[in-house]
Amino acid sequence: MIIPTDEDSDEHEGNDLCCICKQFQPESLHLDYVLDIVQWAECSECQHWVHLKYCTKVKFVRRGADIKCPHCDPSTFIVES
Repeated sequence: MIIPTDEDSDEHEGNDLCCICKQFQPESLHLDYVLDIVQWAECSECQHWVHLKYCTKVKFVRRGADIKCPHCDPSTFIVES
């Protein structure tokens, strides 16, 4: 008998999810058949996590740099056309 652990679960806690799309993986990757490594960053103001490049205009963050999520800095929102 195999007993499932927390690591076996496909469900993620709220603090494991992106604060913008509310998903562990960006929606646009669900249909993608190519391996794509998604980078995350923690907002230095609210401590929530956000997908870089997919859910914010920010594409990368240098070590030790401060970043603000789109909730804390609306200028980083991606405007979809």
